[in-house]
Amino acid sequence: MGVGFCSSAFSASWLCTNTDDWNNSACWSTPSIPGATETALIQAAPATDIVINYNNSTTPNEMLDEIVLDAEATGTATLIRNDNFDLNSLNVFIGQRGAGVSSVIQNSGSSDFDIGSLGVSAGSTGYYELNGTASLQWRILQLGGFGSGEFVQSGGNHVINGDFQIGGAGIPSHSATSSGRYTLNGGTLTANGVEDVGRWGSGVFTQNGGTHNVRLLHISRKAGDGLYEMNDGILSVTERLEVGTIPASNGVFVQNGGSVTVGGSTIISANGHAAGSYQLNGGTLQTTDVRNKRTFIHTGGQLIGDLDNYDQVVFSGAGTRLIQGSVTNQGESHFDQPPFGIRTANSSITLSEGTTLQITDNLTLNDLGSFTLELGGDSFGLDNFVQVGGLASLGGTLELDIFSDFLAEDGDSWTLFSASNISGFFSEALLNENFVDLQFSLSYSATSVDLIASSVAPVPVPAAVWLFGTGLAGIVTVSRRGRKAASKA
Repeated sequence: MGVGFCSSAFSASWLCTNTDDWNNSACWSTPSIPGATETALIQAAPATDIVINYNNSTTPNEMLDEIVLDAEATGTATLIRNDNFDLNSLNVFIGQRGAGVSSVIQNSGSSDFDIGSLGVSAGSTGYYELNGTASLQWRILQLGGFGSGEFVQSGGNHVINGDFQIGGAGIPSHSATSSGRYTLNGGTLTANGVEDVGRWGSGVFTQNGGTHNVRLLHISRKAGDGLYEMNDGILSVTERLEVGTIPASNGVFVQNGGSVTVGGSTIISANGHAAGSYQLNGGTLQTTDVRNKRTFIHTGGQLIGDLDNYDQVVFSGAGTRLIQGSVTNQGESHFDQPPFGIRTANSSITLSEGTTLQITDNLTLNDLGSFTLELGGDSFGLDNFVQVGGLASLGGTLELDIFSDFLAEDGDSWTLFSASNISGFFSEALLNENFVDLQFSLSYSATSVDLIASSVAPVPVPAAVWLFGTGLAGIVTVSRRGRKAASKA
């Protein structure tokens, strides 16, 4: 539920229409500077730009009841805090009703606020900037109740002790078009409660540096869109990280760098119906486990923790993807979420062309799941495509997508899987590309599964499907009159 609107009557209203000082009593509708238990309204009329320098030497330590900073259409209202004076209030509304831009620039001083909302009403815009060594504390903070709220932190210390909602904090039917954005460039942000990036509206969190500490982090918790872009810095989640929570959620986490540490699980699509994805492009993700019920894409960096895949995992990008933990392909899963029904997913893992995979612990491939290996020109010189430090248990379908630029000759061999011990066999193997006058076989041993190429006399046969029985190496021979172009879409 969104924060309520501000008071209808105010103890003091701002009268000056250009740039002036908070400490100038002539700019207030009352004879004195607003103080304890009083309410203050700063409102800019249309096409009017108000700038207030906060130099409150009169009541800096007193707790106001409410502060409203509001600009009407084409107007701006800006409160600048360059001096080391405290500003404390129970309720703070920045961008309350008007369609202008309302801003607070805090470069110094400290504040203790109870409830705050930036962009309270539809069409309103609220902005807050925290820099230097300034400090700021809230009990509850909402960015984009029904309007648009943005917070940029480049320094200082920012603490939210209760709920922190970015995008669509208000009533669902009214806040679907609201938006919230948080950019962390430096300093420390600590959210001691539940943090939602994208609740009923659109929420975006961009971290370019600094430290972000949070107890419980949701990326798209309700029916909104949530995006977390991690470029650098430190993200530390005490309990768990959820990307997509309810069936109508749409959560995306993109990690290009930095360090993400989760004390519990990282869950992608909490119920298996929500749209959720995590893309690890760089940096480090450390978590007890990644429970992927939608999409996990690993193009760079490393995962420290187990990967339990119920839907789709893709390893891509040049080089080796490293997982310090175990990988399990769960096979077939049924996600029952009334009244949305049952969604069935058959887990799949894809190892893209030019990529190898290193798993420090165990690999388990269950029946009714699939593992796809792409082999092409970028695979030249590569071998031992999947390296498992522990045990490998094989099952399900092995699919080989061999592109026409893959170099294979009679007598060539490649290690597809290696482990300290291998048990089981693939129940089915599919070859999705033709070669001229070559046959391919799988060779199982106690520690590896190898692909072997050998020449045969040309015998035209249909597109090949390998079926392997226990202990047998499957051989398929395919001949054709011409090569097709590689398909790598």
